[in-house]
Amino acid sequence: MPRERVELVEKDAPPFVSVVIPCRNERRFIRACLESVLKMDYPRERMEIIVSDGMSRDGTRDILDDYQRRYPSLIRTINNEKLLSASAMNRGIESAKGAIIVRLDAHSVYEKDYVTRSVDLLARTGAANVGGVRKPSALGRGVVDRAISVVTSSAFGVGPARYRFATEITDVDTVPCGTFRRRIFDMVGYFDERLVRNQDNELNARIRRAGERVVMSPEIRATYYNRLGLIEFVRTAFVTGLWNVYTLQVNRHAFRVRHFVPGLLTLWILGGAAAALALGVVSWWIAPLVVYLFGVLLASVQGARRQGVFVGLVLPTLFMTYHLAYGLGEVVGAIRFLIGQSPVSRSGA
Repeated sequence: MPRERVELVEKDAPPFVSVVIPCRNERRFIRACLESVLKMDYPRERMEIIVSDGMSRDGTRDILDDYQRRYPSLIRTINNEKLLSASAMNRGIESAKGAIIVRLDAHSVYEKDYVTRSVDLLARTGAANVGGVRKPSALGRGVVDRAISVVTSSAFGVGPARYRFATEITDVDTVPCGTFRRRIFDMVGYFDERLVRNQDNELNARIRRAGERVVMSPEIRATYYNRLGLIEFVRTAFVTGLWNVYTLQVNRHAFRVRHFVPGLLTLWILGGAAAALALGVVSWWIAPLVVYLFGVLLASVQGARRQGVFVGLVLPTLFMTYHLAYGLGEVVGAIRFLIGQSPVSRSGA
């Protein structure tokens, strides 16, 4: 359980903010992330930066030590020996001084007004958690990298969740990262350390079930760098789908039906094909696939307009690969649940 603390709240002063950054082996990204936080326009004397490091072995810790030496009153690193994002956040919250907790991702960079706008939105709406838009960005200029960024920023690719595409301030199911009132963790509990994925979705479901609001604003902006390469892209889709099923067991309010459309698509392709052949109704099985393929083609054309013809040529394969990997993860997760197995090893995060 978190130890008791006195949160830094002073009359007529901006609320003290604790920025918590889960981090593990992020040598390529942590410097850019920290620099974007240091450039923010929120009063530095009213902010602390806590990097919760999962015992990094790639040189990340050397970078963190350097920043801690340069900004000893602002940045500190704590150990996250459980290695998971949920435990990283919980250790950070436990050691935080602020009345407001800002959860940031080490794989991202943030606009200079990110914290200012987030704190203001909390005050204006009375919400328990607020967030904004996180735009995916390609790490490289290669065709596959650019195509991955299209898939992960497309409503057809990753779903039409309001927090991804809303154009005005609105209540949502969840937000990426999040800026929380510290008191909400005392009300509904901390991040669930049983989960390798979907910790934010599950926590926000508890927040909403408690009668509190989760709100997003498109003016709160960050850029997220996609994971490296096609293999990691496919692996992330599969593992996320796998953990969707387990998260649903932990909290049935964490997801909507739309989250399981890839799993239904995969079942239709695998199981529906066998049934259609056995029953002699192949045309009945093919019809929904034609509709899906039309959606793939339309989304690919839209992507080609943004990123060029060569990207458009690989997009159909990437859209289908992503959906099937995600769906296969959900199918495997459901099978594991039915036979009483845990989803995956925790080290497979």
